[in-house]
Amino acid sequence: MMWNKAAELGSIRAHALIADRYYNGDGVDKDENKALYHWKVAAIKGHEAARNKLGHIEMKNKNPSVAMEHFKIAARAGHDDSLRVVGMAYKAGMVTKDDYASILRAHKDCRDELKSTQREEFSHAIEYR
Repeated sequence: MMWNKAAELGSIRAHALIADRYYNGDGVDKDENKALYHWKVAAIKGHEAARNKLGHIEMKNKNPSVAMEHFKIAARAGHDDSLRVVGMAYKAGMVTKDDYASILRAHKDCRDELKSTQREEFSHAIEYR
């Protein structure tokens, strides 16, 4: 796989894609341990979607406190689905009001940081093609 070489060179996206392949058995033998390894590497290096996947895996494995930590980290880093999960956990009483407020602020700050006039102009240009 070309993704293996990219992962060896440090690509976090490659690690996340390799994990998806192993988890689903897409072009490789299904191997959840290898998938978890690659998602963990990607998550540690800042790949929010990989962190979110780890949260869902931990929920599936009945480790809600570990899962919630993954979701909180990803939400603080601007991952929308993770924020949605943390919001549901707040409503269920699994996350404190102060913690949720802090996560909301961090999520907003991260998303605002990604905004720029150039990005918005580019996005609008693509919409009209």
